[in-house]
Amino acid sequence: MSENIYKNSDPMISNERHLIYAYEFKDFIKKNPGVIESVHNILKEHNDKDFVEVGDIKITKIKLSTIPVFKIEINNNIYFVKINHLPNSVIGEKGFNEFNSTEYAKELIKDIPWAEIAENQLGYKDDKYAYYVSKWNELLYSSNLGEHIEELEDYVENNPNNSQKEKKEISEWKNKVLILREKLVGFHDLFEHNMAYDPSSKKLYLFDLQTWGKVMPKTKN
Repeated sequence: MSENIYKNSDPMISNERHLIYAYEFKDFIKKNPGVIESVHNILKEHNDKDFVEVGDIKITKIKLSTIPVFKIEINNNIYFVKINHLPNSVIGEKGFNEFNSTEYAKELIKDIPWAEIAENQLGYKDDKYAYYVSKWNELLYSSNLGEHIEELEDYVENNPNNSQKEKKEISEWKNKVLILREKLVGFHDLFEHNMAYDPSSKKLYLFDLQTWGKVMPKTKN
């Protein structure tokens, strides 16, 4: 790789824990001391609720998978947060590793103007928990590419003689997905339902990028 993937972040690795964060998230923590502990305590106390608001912190549970995923709003900052409870969780990358694989993917597709990847903020892993934090992108949950393609395909099936526009759009999206798969060799779950789309700009947004440990970026010396 020609560039250091850690140019906007710092990794800290020990036998007990792995931690990496974006510089901007570090500044956010400095301006909001104790906020991570507060969020952790709120989640622990209200883990059975779909929404909770405590002071300046709003937490919404997002029902995407069996892994706890949340939309967390703190003042004007909104984050996507995924939590793995270890060692029982065996699904996908864990916190620190997901941060790394996401940064690595960004490097691989940096020359593709119509594709973007989740903006990493923090990755953490110890022997009990793994946390992954990125900036919230509403498109990831309001404009799912897989669902959009299914709707287009249903329209084509029901209107075979009047759906040239829809057929063309399906082909364009699927071609873009194929290009991304060719670029991101070694990454899993690269399918339409793990992507969002912007209907105006025709951009694709990727999230939940997993390598399962098979493709790992170089670490900082």
